Amino acid sequence: MSFEDRRDCKICGREFIATHNRTLCCGEECSRINKVTIERLKKQKRMAVRNVTKKRQEIAAINAKAKEAGMSYGQYVAMMEIKAGDKGENEG
Repeated sequence: MSFEDRRDCKICGREFIATHNRTLCCGEECSRINKVTIERLKKQKRMAVRNVTKKRQEIAAINAKAKEAGMSYGQYVAMMEIKAGDKGENEG
């Protein structure tokens, strides 16, 4: 029992006959390009997750400082922005 299916290559768009149900590309070159593209997308996703995790850790640290000061996160951030603005005006 053999598998044959006409498909369009995911990379170049050329029609080819797939001999396996998981085949997406017409040949080795397109398969290599596809693999590199998939790896690049995976890396971008990992970096995005790391950035979100880092941002959450920063927010948690700021929130802890705000609670120590007896303020909400928003009040603390607003106070820090006002202080940063005052420093900028004094230096100018």
